[in-house]
Amino acid sequence: MQSGPPEQLGRLDLENAMDRVKPRVLQCKDVEQFTGFLTVKLTIEKNGSVRSIVVVPPVDKTRTADCVKHALHGLSFPRFRGTWMPQIEWSYPFLFAESAPGGVR
Repeated sequence: MQSGPPEQLGRLDLENAMDRVKPRVLQCKDVEQFTGFLTVKLTIEKNGSVRSIVVVPPVDKTRTADCVKHALHGLSFPRFRGTWMPQIEWSYPFLFAESAPGGVR
């Protein structure tokens, strides 16, 4: 059995971290009544910290994008060894849906 952090993070590790901040991010919908997908590109360091957060065009220069970056401030992931790949580059789409009667569209 391996001791210490894994070599790389798995999809579940990444998604669990995003699930913790998703409610904060989705509150950004109200800034400009934005609906649709907003994708962020993250660079994750071996220690689990996020080195950079970039909102992908075409919504990158909006107040909603600024809100999302602020909501993601302090996001962290589990540590990993990263022997071969010392950073993880990961794109994650957030869906800002219109409120529909009965819940999810």
